[in-house]
Amino acid sequence: MSNHQSPTTIEEKYSDQFIGLTTVLAMCWMSAFAGVYLEGVFKNSTCDIWLQNIRLSVITLPFAILTVGHDKELIQENGFFYGWNWLVWLIANSSAISGIVVAVVMKYADNIKKSYCQSIALGGTALLSVASGDVQATFLLFSGVSLVILSVFLYSLYPPSKVKPRNVVITINLKPPLQTRTELLSIKNLK
Repeated sequence: MSNHQSPTTIEEKYSDQFIGLTTVLAMCWMSAFAGVYLEGVFKNSTCDIWLQNIRLSVITLPFAILTVGHDKELIQENGFFYGWNWLVWLIANSSAISGIVVAVVMKYADNIKKSYCQSIALGGTALLSVASGDVQATFLLFSGVSLVILSVFLYSLYPPSKVKPRNVVITINLKPPLQTRTELLSIKNLK
């Protein structure tokens, strides 16, 4: 028996890895963009956080209605919560509560702090998995967790300074000779 793989198998392997890496990078970019956008929606809104959550959850209603419509016969026969046990209830309630917690964090903190909290939670889960024997301890695992802890520590020591936004007004005089004047206005002057 030969240990050599055929060229098509090797090419397929690298193609699958490239597709997987591209998908993960796209997912990370979209997640970061969505987090920043959601933070902007929460912070720039004049209504309270509960109304904002209702508005954002309305987006999922068409998908929920389509799913219920697809399973209509099964639901009519067995009931809406058929197959739900205590674990499914725990996961559903945990997801709902964590969604509310994320909304509160996004409203009153910022996306960077939320991301650090998620990273610390993942690192803690990884260390608990090693302690329980579910995952084998490797150098890469501990170096990744150590980098997360170091980045949180450094962010805590040297938080970014709050920069006041400056508004720039450019006026152009169209009468000859052409003149351009730039003024910096403070927030107080605009109100």
